[in-house]
Amino acid sequence: MIGAMLPQAFERVARNAGLPVIRFHDLRHTHATLLIKESVPVKAVSERLGHATTAFTIETYQRVPPGMQADTANLFAALVDPSTGEGRWKTRKKSALGR
Repeated sequence: MIGAMLPQAFERVARNAGLPVIRFHDLRHTHATLLIKESVPVKAVSERLGHATTAFTIETYQRVPPGMQADTANLFAALVDPSTGEGRWKTRKKSALGR
């Protein structure tokens, strides 16, 4: 009984707020996908969702949302391009402590 009440209440709140109505379970998918997209370690996401293995989490939730491939390419370019000053392999200046 309680299991049916929560999704109904969620739908009512979404409608009243003028939000698109999605299945209550879709919140779980959104939660996992957003965490993975923000580079939260899959192990942490897997544990939050109660999965036995990270492989299941990856197979189920890890999608490549639109724009993610471009973001990944831009990040990689910044890591390896020494001319940008952002490259990871660019020689770092020593700090005031000499490190």
